[in-house]
Amino acid sequence: MTADALAFLTARSLRNRVRVQISRLKNVRYLLGLAFIIAYFALVIRPDRLMRMPRDPSAMGFPAAIISDVVAGIAALGVFLLAGWWWAFGARLNAIAVSPAEAQLLIPGPISRTQLLLYKIGRSQLGILFSALILALITMRRGGGAAYAVARGLGYFVVLSTLSLHKIGATLTRAGTRPPDAIRGVRKWLTAAVVTVVVAVPVILMARRAVASFPTRLDFESVVGAISAALAAPPLGWLLLPFRAMVAPLHASSPGEWTRVLPIAIAIMLLHIPWILATRAPIEETAIATGARRERIRAAMRAARRSGGRADAGALFRAMRNVDRGPVAVRPVWVKLPPHGPAWVAVVWKNLVPLMRGLRWVTALFALVIIAALGGLVTYVELQRGRPLDQAIVTARNVIGVMAAAVAVISVLVGPLYSRNDFRGDLPYLRVLRTLPLSSAELVGAEVASASLALLAAQVPMLIVAWLLPTTPSFGTRTVLFVGALLVITVLDVLGVSVRNAIALAFPGWVKLGGDAGGVEQVGYNVLGSLGALLLLGLLLLAPVGAASAILVGAGITSARSVAVGAATVAAIVAFLAITALELRFLFRWLGTIYDHIDAGELLEPA
Repeated sequence: MTADALAFLTARSLRNRVRVQISRLKNVRYLLGLAFIIAYFALVIRPDRLMRMPRDPSAMGFPAAIISDVVAGIAALGVFLLAGWWWAFGARLNAIAVSPAEAQLLIPGPISRTQLLLYKIGRSQLGILFSALILALITMRRGGGAAYAVARGLGYFVVLSTLSLHKIGATLTRAGTRPPDAIRGVRKWLTAAVVTVVVAVPVILMARRAVASFPTRLDFESVVGAISAALAAPPLGWLLLPFRAMVAPLHASSPGEWTRVLPIAIAIMLLHIPWILATRAPIEETAIATGARRERIRAAMRAARRSGGRADAGALFRAMRNVDRGPVAVRPVWVKLPPHGPAWVAVVWKNLVPLMRGLRWVTALFALVIIAALGGLVTYVELQRGRPLDQAIVTARNVIGVMAAAVAVISVLVGPLYSRNDFRGDLPYLRVLRTLPLSSAELVGAEVASASLALLAAQVPMLIVAWLLPTTPSFGTRTVLFVGALLVITVLDVLGVSVRNAIALAFPGWVKLGGDAGGVEQVGYNVLGSLGALLLLGLLLLAPVGAASAILVGAGITSARSVAVGAATVAAIVAFLAITALELRFLFRWLGTIYDHIDAGELLEPA
């Protein structure tokens, strides 16, 4: 009887959610967004129809491997590191959170802990299934056929579902008999220290083995071979075996291989369920606490509105900061807000307050430890290869500089998704935002500036390391590159965050709002949003890049090596910045108009 009631609740909730999403298509913005999604998937699945591209007859069977063995090993390593993070520090269990209605009606009812867990796990699989479908369609090869699409979809579903279950199991296991949010003191730090050692030691040994096996003259095949051998060598190779088995269906090269590896991956996924059910953490308290997080923020906002005055923003951010930690003393911020000035500065300041209060000296110490460990590893390997100490140190400095620059570049691509102290975090409080004394365009600019400054705060230290630490090229050249990289990264950050906010404002009912970008269940939504963001970012860059390129070509500069600091280069930079600023001006006004017409009923629940 209980199982039937839970099945009815799941089916009815899914039906209601689908009906709500379909009803949003009455809005022309959502209709255009759906048309874009359909056009994209049509382009991926049948490019021969849209672009008159000939189908590849040789690809009609089961396609060859999508990713090589070394990429599969790196993917398994990434999953291993992610699992280690969950074991060491735990995770927010959004997959088993209960809504206020479920907390009032479901948990007091005749339902056991096992039934509650199975119900919430089953509900989370619906989001994972949607994500797997999106990923399968996006990565579908032309001419792969229906069999290939089904194979990829099942592979993605098994991987994402296993990750979701492992996150739940690891977080509940490390908590023991306490609620996961209540783990404190020696148990917390001892668990983190032990897991860090277990994860870090094999990874360091792997990196040492890989770097030591690199030939003097690097080439692609030798580097790939060295990395592949290092990933397969023990002890890391033994630890990666279950993770390799989990991702194996995604790079099967034939139907026979896929049929052989899929049952193993499914077995690993299913083994997580009895493990989760065997944990003894009080799951009811955890589910209620996670679901009540939204309600505590809402209650803080209601109290703030009743109190009025300047306590409004302070009450909001005290609640957002302390929502997972209970009542604690509010830390002072580094930058004080002056009593007078433009209103948009106050919005930027209040969006940066949680980040300033969340900074810890431990974060800087952890980064320094990583840099020191990497430098020591490279220096040791170079000494083992017979290099003098001074040359080994120079090599280590150059390697660290290159990696710091790579991290800064990667953050430009993925940072706008996770830097959410903008409209994605503020839209759930739309009624409060509309009481602020500034225009819609100014509010859009302030929200974009908040997230962009947060990204730059993490990227600038990386750029400084890449500028000061290496020995080549010359300091003057590195200075020019530093200034150019800082300029480019700043522009891309602002444009990337603007695009993300444009998507959130145009489709608030399809975007996950709140301070959390979502877990495994939101992978499909995030990937789909990233594709649209990249396309819009490319469109925004067409005009400024085209103008700058035209100036450089007109001055006879046709390659990157021929670029020099001169009148033509300065003119190209000025044109690039001027056109970008003009685009942002019109974009902010347009987004302000969209913001003015948002209906509060379009918004999803805050995270």
